[in-house]
Amino acid sequence: MGTVYKETFTKPLPAGAKIIVRKGQPLAEWKPAKGKTRTAPLTAAGDRITVEAGTYTLLSALLPSTFFELSGLWRGQR
Repeated sequence: MGTVYKETFTKPLPAGAKIIVRKGQPLAEWKPAKGKTRTAPLTAAGDRITVEAGTYTLLSALLPSTFFELSGLWRGQR
């Protein structure tokens, strides 16, 4: 059996980002070059943002002690 999920990773705060609180969660809000306002949750330390990958990752086991991981193959779920 396998698991399909989107990985998360952290990035530095974008230049000009404002820190706001929405529903009790701290967020960074900024406007990139394309002009649409973006928001992302902050890490526990509050110095980086948490971003979700644009692709899905598959984690599966061929044998009980052997695991393999495939990532970057799917952009949308079917």
